[in-house]
Amino acid sequence: MSRTTLAVLLALTLGCGGLDSPDLSTGQVQGRILGASAGAYVYPLGRPDLVVRAGAAGDFAYRLALPRGAHDLVLYDGGVRAERVPVEVEGAGLRTVADRRGEGAAGAAAKMPFAGAILAGVRAVGGALPLDPRLDVTGTDPGARLPLGTTTALFQPLPAGRYRLTAEMVGFVKGGADVDVVEGASTSYELDLLVDDDEAEKGCAATGGCESSALECEDDGLCHDADPSGSACAYTCDGGALCPAGLDCSGGQCLADRDCATYLSVAGTPCVSDDVCDDALHDGSCRRSSPEQPGYCTAPCQDAAQCAPFGAGWTCDGGLCAPPP
Repeated sequence: MSRTTLAVLLALTLGCGGLDSPDLSTGQVQGRILGASAGAYVYPLGRPDLVVRAGAAGDFAYRLALPRGAHDLVLYDGGVRAERVPVEVEGAGLRTVADRRGEGAAGAAAKMPFAGAILAGVRAVGGALPLDPRLDVTGTDPGARLPLGTTTALFQPLPAGRYRLTAEMVGFVKGGADVDVVEGASTSYELDLLVDDDEAEKGCAATGGCESSALECEDDGLCHDADPSGSACAYTCDGGALCPAGLDCSGGQCLADRDCATYLSVAGTPCVSDDVCDDALHDGSCRRSSPEQPGYCTAPCQDAAQCAPFGAGWTCDGGLCAPPP
């Protein structure tokens, strides 16, 4: 080939834009969920904005373009089953994920694992009233968050695995913890938020007060007994008198397991597990109607008068203090 001919061919190639170079920074993943319901979806953990949703019930075929590297796909069959599937995306490549079988798939072959959940709660250390706390499970579909009152939320469906639970509230330091979700079960976890000493308005001053009217907010952002003598918990139990529920009779005096302020700030408040209740109340527990619902911190009682510190209208029901119906 002459130099002239080579030059002409090169010019023609350049004039036509040449051969397209593949994009090595991204690749594609495809797969199917057999027997899916209409609410099925797939997204990479950490990028719920890239979600692909099923248009109708049946065999759900999906395809996603993802950055090159390792990803965890969150697969949900739209019903009761969900799974995290690790994939390695190759630049300009196409990775096919083996078929997954949803609840509606025919046949006896193994189906996807059952989905789990996180029942999350947040509590302000120091007894502050909660003010619009924000709970989140990092990198998951925002639609999985179901608020249950002011301080609790249910995150479902979540495939089994480890997730980062976070909570934020004005006047407090952002809190977080790693929570392990178990297949087919609800995992309860309550985050404690510490007062943010760097804020101009901190703790209870930022949220508007304290959980109990017997407590008052002070400059440190914590709620303290309004009476320095501790009269709010100053009960005697000599002569057969009963202590308020959650206080322990010792040497004729009713005593809090920790201190009076902690007792008052926890008694009767929402909860998702026994830990906080038992720590603040003598024989305390979190009374819940189901694993997917929050409850309230309570303690054993024999009559309604023992439940007065828990709030107006509280009574003794089935041996435990209970809120008004």
